[in-house]
Amino acid sequence: MKALLYKDLIQLFASPLAWILLAIEQFVLAWIFLLQLDQFQAVQTRIGLNPNQAVIQPLYLNAALILLFIVPLLGMLGFSLERRNGALDLLLSSPASPTALVFGRFIALLAWLLPAILLCLAMATSLALGAAIDLPRLFAGAFALLLCAALYAALTIWLSTLGDQPLATAAAAIGAILLLWLIGDSRAAGGVFSWLGIEAHFTRLAAGDLNAGDLGYFLALGCGALLAATFQLQRSRET
Repeated sequence: MKALLYKDLIQLFASPLAWILLAIEQFVLAWIFLLQLDQFQAVQTRIGLNPNQAVIQPLYLNAALILLFIVPLLGMLGFSLERRNGALDLLLSSPASPTALVFGRFIALLAWLLPAILLCLAMATSLALGAAIDLPRLFAGAFALLLCAALYAALTIWLSTLGDQPLATAAAAIGAILLLWLIGDSRAAGGVFSWLGIEAHFTRLAAGDLNAGDLGYFLALGCGALLAATFQLQRSRET
């Protein structure tokens, strides 16, 4: 598994697309952060806004929405591309198990996303230079963003095992993740559909409300997607 992880890390960190996407993500996020900071400074003396609620939580929410597009574009370089160029057949014929292939790719993708999350955390931490911030909520927000990115990665990896068209994989992953954001926000949503929505779970965790229900949501969907990807690769190996 270490060799597979090393291979996937090299593939990601050597890809110009990955660095371009990281640069775009940081530029857009920094621009939004400065706009929110300017608005906060303009009104805080009049209405006494909390910087955690006015700047930090919206920053993490915007980061989660930007990663909605970044992660699928990175993930499309995985199994679907290898299936198209024939490399997947070689991987499946190797002694490595489908579980090792899936989790190696998942860990590599998270390793690439970690700097983006840490840069977002550093951006939020810079507020401490001029305002009193709630450090537990600050780190809770970063943890919620990590869970959200992990779920994006798991869903993208699963969808990448279903076909051989990278762009179709990216489009399907973006659509699936976007649907999870929208169904939770719908007024008509209820029961299972309401539970499936990402926004409520992410918002509570980012606000510092760490609870088993929201943690279980990300764990259940993420592990379910990774298991589905493993079964799909096992099926491809047997056929």
